[in-house]
Amino acid sequence: MVCLSSLKLRVTSTKQSLVYSIDWIEELHQSRRFWQKPSGH
Repeated sequence: MVCLSSLKLRVTSTKQSLVYSIDWIEELHQSRRFWQKPSGH
């Protein structure tokens, strides 16, 4: 039971870090697009 709960906790933390990294990547892409806009067209 203890092993199962620790596994569950680990999966939850992994999901949170995954969501965090995805948010960070999207923000990075948005800022990159924003910076490219003035020098582009």
